[in-house]
Amino acid sequence: MLEKLKEMISGSEADYIDIRYELKRETSAAVAGPELKKAGSSTTDGYVVRALKNGGFSSVTVTAESDVPEAVKLAVQGASAMAGGGKTVSLAPAEPCVDHVEPDLQGDPADVPLSEKISLLKKYNDLMLEKPEIANTNMSYTEVDREKFFVSSDGASIRERVCTVSIGGEVVARRGDLTQNIRAAVGGANGMASLYNREDVFRKRAELARQLLDARPVKGGTYDVVINPGLTGVFIHEAFGHFSEADIIEDNPPPGENGPRGQDRQRRGNHNRRLHHPRPGRLLQVRR
Repeated sequence: MLEKLKEMISGSEADYIDIRYELKRETSAAVAGPELKKAGSSTTDGYVVRALKNGGFSSVTVTAESDVPEAVKLAVQGASAMAGGGKTVSLAPAEPCVDHVEPDLQGDPADVPLSEKISLLKKYNDLMLEKPEIANTNMSYTEVDREKFFVSSDGASIRERVCTVSIGGEVVARRGDLTQNIRAAVGGANGMASLYNREDVFRKRAELARQLLDARPVKGGTYDVVINPGLTGVFIHEAFGHFSEADIIEDNPPPGENGPRGQDRQRRGNHNRRLHHPRPGRLLQVRR
């Protein structure tokens, strides 16, 4: 495939051009309560061509190999049309990378039949349904296996495989008219080993869902809260991260400067919230 991609861009008139091809295989199964709702696999693929010409940059995406020659032409034409439009693009110098990267899998999902994956999903699902006051579950097995190929006119040539698997979903506890739900999940990018022998995870999550039935409802009001690092990261990302993205900084006024975007940032940031940095091993406290 790498040699084929090199041939596809070899005749281009661009100052720089690259092409990537990705093949994605997805396998999934889902259960709702004790019933298996779906199971199957699908495969998709596609190409992305990017071209730099006279300071203009353009990209074209296609799904059929027969459309790639036209995509190469359109990418170069688009880059030429963008040249001189007020923004000149240049690429930082870099040594071309030539590599073949394979994941370190402890049990390749591709070697495991779908029937075994479904059995593992149902096993964990049944463990939770056996718990008292667990009324329902919505669980799924998800596997995404990607093969990526990248070639550039600078000499880069990269092949990479990325494979992730997971079993996860929702468990619902009920007592009378009161319900509580919680999520449970295991998985990772190191193969089927991340899914095997995880019974304790699902038992504990089902037990926690049941215990939440005894939780006292929160009264409306303003509170000091202590949150875990993961949720803290989400808050920081939403409050500051999006407004720090490179294209926004380049195209819009930064905080405090005149203009609608700068004023909007000031309004969003002026909520009198203070983030107290904890000592190592402590949780972050957010005051409002």
